Amino acid sequence: MITFNEVTAEGEGASLHHVCCSLQEKEVWATIGGQDDGVALFFSLLAGHTRPQQGSIQKSFSIPHTIPSQRAIAWIPLIHRSTEAMSVEKLLELCSLVREEPLQSPAERLAFLGLSSLLKKRADALSPSEMRGVALSEALTSQIVRLILLEEPYLNVEPHAIAALPSALQHYTQRGGCIISSFSCLQQAHRFTDHHLFFQKGLVYVFSPNQETSPAYPVRFQILSSDPSALLSAVLDEPSLTSITRNYSLILLESEDQLAASAAIQRAVLRSHVEVYSLTSEPILSRMKPPSSQQGHAI
Repeated sequence: MITFNEVTAEGEGASLHHVCCSLQEKEVWATIGGQDDGVALFFSLLAGHTRPQQGSIQKSFSIPHTIPSQRAIAWIPLIHRSTEAMSVEKLLELCSLVREEPLQSPAERLAFLGLSSLLKKRADALSPSEMRGVALSEALTSQIVRLILLEEPYLNVEPHAIAALPSALQHYTQRGGCIISSFSCLQQAHRFTDHHLFFQKGLVYVFSPNQETSPAYPVRFQILSSDPSALLSAVLDEPSLTSITRNYSLILLESEDQLAASAAIQRAVLRSHVEVYSLTSEPILSRMKPPSSQQGHAI
């Protein structure tokens, strides 16, 4: 669908270096990092607003060949406003014409995220959260949009839309779409998807559930369980865990190999007979090799 081949690019206040990754249909990805790490520049490259200085970006969408690929991409920023002096109903009809897709019922498209009450409102009178909800409804129900770039999906969105969002995103990806969302909160990114792109000072680290192609990398775990003392005693017998500490009810672990560490934690949990209430992990980027030196970094 979209492949970055050793892409280097410069943007306002950020740069990206030798980015390699592949994003496929029916996938949901989360980007984690600050704007100066290159997340906004990455979105701009995907949307076609910025051209790479080196490398190439290949895009292939399952849409009629007569329709430009840019019309298959919807970028929904955190702050979204409209200057169109027309009703939301007319705005959605205009969007269909611009994307060259069959007209759909604007009321039904808004109902997809529980926003039917906005149908007759003027677009330029909507609050940023209402306009963001309208833009998200348009993208998710479009017959042409195959890639949605969604900044901070849980921020600045109407409550009705937030409640309907999980099932709406699932329905969209089942139809063949791909979603890439930016997060500033690591825990929210983990709850959102298992496919992660970590950005740090222009480098992009790719992590995917496809363990067969994922290289070993240093990782930090945080575990909350029913019996921290019993779990601590069990993990002390695991040589792959290089750092083991307890912070009140939490067990904090580090390892140089995320796969070996995951297996070690599973064994320790079984031996200690504890119930795990929460388990979070994050790569230790400061101890990682640059992505270009990792084998299998292009997932």
